Amino acid sequence: MKLYNAIVFFNDRNPIRYHKVNNVQKLITWLTNNRPSANYVNLYEKETRNFVEQIKIKKGDVKTPPGTKF
Repeated sequence: MKLYNAIVFFNDRNPIRYHKVNNVQKLITWLTNNRPSANYVNLYEKETRNFVEQIKIKKGDVKTPPGTKF
């Protein structure tokens, strides 16, 4: 299982770092549903700290039903 560090950039606040992310899609889903001001995420490999990719968060991309647990 590959681990990533993620830096999330927002419209209205300073970036936030998330460590030991193993499921990128869950992070994107959570950001889309719970952090509407998130713009994009930069992903880095945890072990090497190499940049992997930048994911732009499109509003309304992913919606999960209320009460869904991950």
